[in-house]
Amino acid sequence: MHMNDNDEEVVNILLIENRPALRDNLIHQLEQRPIRNVRFKVIAPTIFVEEIEGGTFEDEKTATLAVFEILRKERLGVVVVDLGLPPLPDDPDVGTRLILRILDDVGLGTSFKIAAYSNQAKLHPSVVARFVRKQVSYLAVPTGTVDMSQFPLALWMIFKGYFMFSPYSAPLLKDILNVPPDPLETGEWELLYVIAKHPQWSYPRIQEKLGLTGENVVGLKAHAIMDKLEKAGQQLRLRGRDALAEWWRENYYKFAREDTKPKGL
Repeated sequence: MHMNDNDEEVVNILLIENRPALRDNLIHQLEQRPIRNVRFKVIAPTIFVEEIEGGTFEDEKTATLAVFEILRKERLGVVVVDLGLPPLPDDPDVGTRLILRILDDVGLGTSFKIAAYSNQAKLHPSVVARFVRKQVSYLAVPTGTVDMSQFPLALWMIFKGYFMFSPYSAPLLKDILNVPPDPLETGEWELLYVIAKHPQWSYPRIQEKLGLTGENVVGLKAHAIMDKLEKAGQQLRLRGRDALAEWWRENYYKFAREDTKPKGL
């Protein structure tokens, strides 16, 4: 950031948007006039595109490396990412992975803010939880919305330190922010992960896959987890392993347990 000849603070914005028309529209909106003495300068590389010059396909890894090159080279105020990036433009996974990789790279520091946007009105609760915990703002731009005139003001507020989240996903925030103490240990979360992800596996098969020894170890652990959850006041609508699988699916993101896949599985 620096001051220009008009005593305006010039702030670099990195815009990751693969659709040319929307990218050009956003650049125009962001650069056409200053906002409360802040002038945005947009860096908008042509990456994460389905076809580039020569008719070749740019893979996610190559595009991500290009993003990190810019992040290390430029002094940025806000990084703005469209979640619906190729090769899955109708799914937030690619954009979400990019943001999480940026957040996990300690070498980048925390000098810039991050804002995500998408034409999907609602995000999966696990994505909402990750963004909230990492202070990533989310702006929903539903399909058919063409007025982007408020986008620059929203980014100005994010640059100034405000945390913004689309009202479409706001009902999820109550459950994410008001989370009781984690009732389980890491090993118990790992077992629930396997039970939920592999419903076709019997308990003996799970025991073999996890390298556990003893008689009916998984069944005993599963029963103990169920008792533990009930004593902690957790509601189990079903019984047996179906109850554990359902509870895991509905609660892993609330307790920041997205990455509980057992090592080596």
